[in-house]
Amino acid sequence: MKYYIREKLISLHHRFYVYDEDGHQAYEISSRMISIGDKTTLYDMKGGKHAYIEQRILHLMPHYDIFLEDHLALFY
Repeated sequence: MKYYIREKLISLHHRFYVYDEDGHQAYEISSRMISIGDKTTLYDMKGGKHAYIEQRILHLMPHYDIFLEDHLALFY
């Protein structure tokens, strides 16, 4: 299954949606506007949290921790 993101270039809030192949909203992505490092949460359309991505700071290259069900699943 393919998913698509329609993100606005300029927005007052960092919230956008992921759409499935049929054009239906499948997920909602929300990011904190004011934070040190990127902090992003992926929700289903019922409000259930699926994943949380947090950027580690103080690295030369971007490093991210990905949490699934509040457990560290992957770090990059």
